[in-house]
Amino acid sequence: MEKEILTEELTPDPEETPEDLGGELAALKDNYTRLAADFANYRKRTLRQTEEVVARATENMVCKLLPVLDNFCIALESLSDQSVLKGMSMIYEQLGGVLAQEGVRVIETEGCSFDPQIHEAVTQVHLEETPDNLIVEEVRKGYMLGGKVIRPAAVKVNIKKEE
Repeated sequence: MEKEILTEELTPDPEETPEDLGGELAALKDNYTRLAADFANYRKRTLRQTEEVVARATENMVCKLLPVLDNFCIALESLSDQSVLKGMSMIYEQLGGVLAQEGVRVIETEGCSFDPQIHEAVTQVHLEETPDNLIVEEVRKGYMLGGKVIRPAAVKVNIKKEE
């Protein structure tokens, strides 16, 4: 099927004045500018949505891997054979490196003050010689992905007894 070209739209009307054509040209330029802006916004929105989907998928995958990483760490702590321990440690470090490349980082707890936004207090202890609100032990590692807490660190916090 051949496409027909409407020649009546392409042929100038002899009764149109240059002012009419100038107004029509300005309207066409305005429409073009709006369409170009709409398309640029569409492209940006689509790119942002794609990035959000990828970030969510990455976060879901990392959240599923964290219990595996925890169990791997427990297995490392229970090994006594040095050759197996060395090999398993290398695999653990490699897995940690891959997660770090994806933006995963461990939440610091050692010697830090308790922060409820990144730490989860599972136990309170009462040590007089230790500063108040100081983390004394990490029960389970916490992780962040791209500045977002995906699992808070489970910690024991020192709380001084009130007299």
